[in-house]
Amino acid sequence: FKQALRDHDMDYILKEAVTQQDAGAHILDVNVGLPEIDEPSMMEEAIRELQTVTDLPLQIDTSDFTAMERAMRIYNGKPLINSVNGKDEVMDAVFPLVKKYGACVVGLTLDETGIPRRAEDRLKIARRILAEALRYGIPKERVFIDCLVLTASAEQEAAYETLDAVRMVHEELGLKTVLGVSNISFGLPQRGALNQTFLALALANGLDLPILNPNVSAMMDTIFCYHQLKNLDIGSRAYIERFANRTENKPAPLPKRGGETEDIAYCILKGLKEPAAQCAEALLAKTEPLALVQETLIPALDEVGQQYEKGVLFLPQLL
Repeated sequence: FKQALRDHDMDYILKEAVTQQDAGAHILDVNVGLPEIDEPSMMEEAIRELQTVTDLPLQIDTSDFTAMERAMRIYNGKPLINSVNGKDEVMDAVFPLVKKYGACVVGLTLDETGIPRRAEDRLKIARRILAEALRYGIPKERVFIDCLVLTASAEQEAAYETLDAVRMVHEELGLKTVLGVSNISFGLPQRGALNQTFLALALANGLDLPILNPNVSAMMDTIFCYHQLKNLDIGSRAYIERFANRTENKPAPLPKRGGETEDIAYCILKGLKEPAAQCAEALLAKTEPLALVQETLIPALDEVGQQYEKGVLFLPQLL
């Protein structure tokens, strides 16, 4: 992804978005910050282009206030900003933008002294962030709190402090909570097992919005299982749909990715221009052009039209 940013390879970025949506992501976090690129311009272009291939909400993830505002200005709908924190100068810069553009915002429980070790001190910062948001007229339902995951390899005792902080924010402030789950396992072997266990504990303590890689099947399985056990998945419909046809020891297949072997109809349905062109070139080596048009392209375009008529796709995606 970093190399795609350096090469200005927007097709790679769009394919990543489509792959994550297909894998079950509900929100896409967009972070294009690299020292050697023009972050404001790249963020604006990425937000604009992503909205042509996905209708998922986008989380604008940047500490560059110029990039933040340029992205918010061209965003269609209510943006989600990642992030603000307990530092006065940061709140003074971010909250006016959140108010101006009607955004939601993630608040990080850190301030001028860093990340507190104790859950009670993180709660105090969350309380201060909420109070400042309310002072700007930003309703509490548009404020999410990230209690910050520290790696267990360096600060083992911090894991439960984070979980306690999530529970306190959830119960005492009534705010939605966010965590970058995989931070817990940096520097340790078998990271997947630790991530999965920590995710289950965090969900049980009130985590609403885990930041994770949806292409990791085990992490998504944990969420589906939690929703079933918590009775959030009424009638176990989502659980059954996910697991009914899976054999016990066979992992779920990953979604298809772009490239020469990609199915061209899939590329058309997802609006992936460059992969569609690559696939067409590969197919023309073994398929008559008219047959490719009649048997593949036209049916795919018909389905695009049907989805547009049903309101599944919208005009930018149709174009």
